[in-house]
Amino acid sequence: MFERFTQSFRGAVENVRYEAVRRGDRRIGTDHLLLALRQDESLSRVVGVDNETARAAADRLDRAAASGSTWTRCHPLFSPVSASACRSLRAPKQCSRNLFPTLQPRTREALPRDT
Repeated sequence: MFERFTQSFRGAVENVRYEAVRRGDRRIGTDHLLLALRQDESLSRVVGVDNETARAAADRLDRAAASGSTWTRCHPLFSPVSASACRSLRAPKQCSRNLFPTLQPRTREALPRDT
């Protein structure tokens, strides 16, 4: 499926998978997308999230979820919302416009708001 995408996009998907495996999660969620996006400086600027902010948001989400389960699988599954976000990223010019509406409400709430 990913052969259709650019090398940059495929690299981003691998970063998303890496984040999920590193955090011990069974599924790839929008929190993993956020963490993976921060690894690309240009995407990080578009999204407006730096490394420290992304990590803090993910940590808050983890504490809130308090799943406590450990899991080791090489290829976690994409959640429906993450799959939708990846589909919307097929058109690079629409990246920032399409990504945020697909984020889960709890992920949006974890991000700092500009006042």
